[in-house]
Amino acid sequence: MTGDRKTILEQAKTALQQHLQKMGCAVVAENPEPQGETLVVKSAIGRPHHILVQLLNLDEARSAYIPQSVFGYQPKADCWILLVLYMSDMEPSLYLIPSTVFNTSNHIFINNLQGERFRHLSNWEIKIFRNAVAELNQYTLHQVRSLDRP
Repeated sequence: MTGDRKTILEQAKTALQQHLQKMGCAVVAENPEPQGETLVVKSAIGRPHHILVQLLNLDEARSAYIPQSVFGYQPKADCWILLVLYMSDMEPSLYLIPSTVFNTSNHIFINNLQGERFRHLSNWEIKIFRNAVAELNQYTLHQVRSLDRP
């Protein structure tokens, strides 16, 4: 998986769709949005899920920002982030992260909640640094076995 941003996005979506098929899921819609493309997925038991695809070029930045408005200002069990990390000398890495990780902020998953007046600026941040990779590894695409977790 290499190339320009558009190529990496298409390759990441293909890898995600292949993994979802192995889990018995299917992509039923793709919604391009300014903050990233959202895929609507039907799980193995028929539940709808939303997956926001976020690309992060590590040559340019170390944090991904997800506007909270994308998921209605609340982390939800049926909302996920496909984080695609890439840089010039590295094969891209794919992480499928449940939005519920933002229920409890820590040094990697940060809830940047703004006051009511500036609520539209609220975002969730995923910080990438050397020690974060070990925690992120539990969310690598091949580690996720089901979208319908208890």
